[in-house]
Amino acid sequence: MTHRGSYQGQALMELAILGSFIMLVLGALVNYGLNADYNQQTTMQAFRNSLTIAAKPSDPASASCGTPSDPNCLKIGSANVTLIQDRYLPDPSNPFGGGSDTTAAGSGSVVRDFRLSATPDTVAELPRTYITLQGQALDCPSGQLNFNGTTQKIGGCTTSGFRQEDNVDPDSLERYNEIYGAVNICDCSKDCGAFCSGGKGEGDCSVPLVTNPSTGQLECPGGKTFKNVRIMDPCEGETVGLNGCMQQARQIINKKACQTSCESGRWGDEDAKTPSCTAICDHDMYIPWYAQGASCTGDPDNPLCTFPNLDALFNGRKAMGLQPNLLKVTATNHQLQVNNSAGAAQTTSIIGWLQQTARTMVYYDRPLDYVVLLDPLDPFKPVVGAPPGTLVQQAVNTTPKDEHSQSTWTTPW
Repeated sequence: MTHRGSYQGQALMELAILGSFIMLVLGALVNYGLNADYNQQTTMQAFRNSLTIAAKPSDPASASCGTPSDPNCLKIGSANVTLIQDRYLPDPSNPFGGGSDTTAAGSGSVVRDFRLSATPDTVAELPRTYITLQGQALDCPSGQLNFNGTTQKIGGCTTSGFRQEDNVDPDSLERYNEIYGAVNICDCSKDCGAFCSGGKGEGDCSVPLVTNPSTGQLECPGGKTFKNVRIMDPCEGETVGLNGCMQQARQIINKKACQTSCESGRWGDEDAKTPSCTAICDHDMYIPWYAQGASCTGDPDNPLCTFPNLDALFNGRKAMGLQPNLLKVTATNHQLQVNNSAGAAQTTSIIGWLQQTARTMVYYDRPLDYVVLLDPLDPFKPVVGAPPGTLVQQAVNTTPKDEHSQSTWTTPW
């Protein structure tokens, strides 16, 4: 005896299970393909934006702007762009027709050839990062600068800043070069002194000045003439990272950490004229605001240090800029309207799907070019210290994603 109805029921059940599985696989493939496509589009657009910023001059009023031979024209020549977009992904398995969004992020960096060996001289030329979220440029205060008497929109946020230190012991300059990098140190008595506060010039003398009987000029008799130096510090920017600043601060306050970092960059075949890392790092230097108040414990040669100013500034964050944490609010609405008439029944289904994403942009609003006046007798107690800054937390809400669909069916009686 056979039971044909049982076989038919089994076939329907298998078809339902297989159909659901096919829809699930199809939805996964569609989501994966769209997600990969959105990320590729975002990366390419970020690269195009980098090319645009690096290629265009900042002063359109200057006919020669964009050429490296014009010293009066600001030439950016480089750009680092991060582009973030929230894109909608449909969900075929959702019975209400709703979906979800995905964050497509891409970055592009361009440096033109004439900027490869150049170093910034002004705030406008400092390295910057450009963040664009859903078509909205997230610029810091330095994005609007007065250049050549006009206000220009440069955009972006600086990742470094200038700090000029007056009355620096010339013997400690080698340690400055080791920690900050020689290309980031400007001796104000040389050509780059045109950009120093007060122009070209030396620092104070370590002993009272005397008059040279031959020239009639005041000179330093056997003492040191202190240096005025201008430093491009990656921890003085509007958006900086915690780990890099902590590593740099540790080398500033701990001579052994400076020596270890110095030796890691050497191959052991330097000539006899090259100063040893011990000699370079043995000199005292000014401690900038972010490294002040540090406390170290453990092995003196490899201590564990905490920096209260950095801890208070970052407050648990690892970096500034657009923060990774976000808040998504999603609302769905499904309405079913039935209209019965004498000859037919009309059914209307209205589906609404709304999503909004809230993020936070964090940057440090502070002077990007200032002077610290050191006391020649005690460089650790500056006469004029660093100006204060303000941590800004800016709420950024993306444009809500609002989807609506309406379907109507008419069934005759």
